[in-house]
Amino acid sequence: RYCTRYLDIDEHQQLALSNSAVDLGDDFLSSRATCVPIRSHRSRATEDVDQPLSETVDDYFRTDVGSVLSSYEQQWLRSIITSEFRNDYAADHSNLTTIWHDDKVWAGREVFFPGGFSQVAHVLSDRLCILYNSPVTSIEYNVFEAVVGMEGGGTHRARKAIVTVPLGYLQAHHTSLFSPPLPESMQQAMQTLGMGTLNKVILVWRTAWWAEFVSTEWVVRGVPDELPSFDTFYNLAATPAQLPILVAFNAGSVAERLEEMSDDEIRDEALAALATIAPAGVSVPAPAEVMVTRWHSDPWTLGSYSHVRPGQPGAHTALATPLQNTVYFAGEHTSSDYPSTTHGAYLSGLAAADAAFATESPTSAAMVRVPALILSISAAFLTLLPSQL
Repeated sequence: RYCTRYLDIDEHQQLALSNSAVDLGDDFLSSRATCVPIRSHRSRATEDVDQPLSETVDDYFRTDVGSVLSSYEQQWLRSIITSEFRNDYAADHSNLTTIWHDDKVWAGREVFFPGGFSQVAHVLSDRLCILYNSPVTSIEYNVFEAVVGMEGGGTHRARKAIVTVPLGYLQAHHTSLFSPPLPESMQQAMQTLGMGTLNKVILVWRTAWWAEFVSTEWVVRGVPDELPSFDTFYNLAATPAQLPILVAFNAGSVAERLEEMSDDEIRDEALAALATIAPAGVSVPAPAEVMVTRWHSDPWTLGSYSHVRPGQPGAHTALATPLQNTVYFAGEHTSSDYPSTTHGAYLSGLAAADAAFATESPTSAAMVRVPALILSISAAFLTLLPSQL
């Protein structure tokens, strides 16, 4: 999901994006509003009395709907709640806090990019020098400069550096990356957040064989399992794009389990799930193409995006704290307002760049002979940004 109004770019770039963006309309989120009672129920908790979301959901069914809904209706409601929160936060309910007061909703319409999400990065990278296949192995910093070590022995020096590596990579490698080490407060904040996993299985057919009995964009299977796989599908045939594609979402421990399977095994499990929603007599054909993401095992990410563990609010602000006005941090895990989102990551990058430029001065430039560059450091590549841009 992405909204073009998140992007603060010039007219030429905006045109390039708008030509490839399809508005999904206001109905995109309305079909998923069933979880409002849970959002209300969680308000009974306070910051002093937090608990895992799984316990809050159980309390809700025991005290609010247990005597009102049939067991069949409860099963469906649980399935929708599981789909809503587990997929949004990329973690099992037992690993999620009931109180995630940092979340805000970004106003605006939802759009889909039929040409792929990569076109956003291509537009934003215009006029940048990006070094690919250049893993960063060390970041040495002081009040005057940052020296970034590269795999193979090369280095880059700059008066400012912005570190944008995902939280999972930061958690695993910060002790070997930074010299001096990160402050203890930042290390503690880093460990209070969890790095969740949300994977997609993209199933492509030549025709939308399900169009006659599924007309909604989102398809949620009502299954009794507490941790079901392939319980949520996004139906691109029902969007303005009208593509014969179903995108399955799996999150948390289920997503991690599936990563250990082959693509063929994952495809078969997906087709078995689809068979449960197909009418009698309708067989599920083999897809023409299957694409599988594996964010948990990707060495450069080690997960998809962050979530707040029970009893551990407020870590995002600490992770955005600059080091000696030389090293700055960006990424969805540093966004207090919009964590776990693309626009949160993007806006945090703007904020980090603004802060870096705001502390730049002719005096600091004269004290150390370092090129007028800001380094944007991602785990697998390095971006060199001339400060005059």
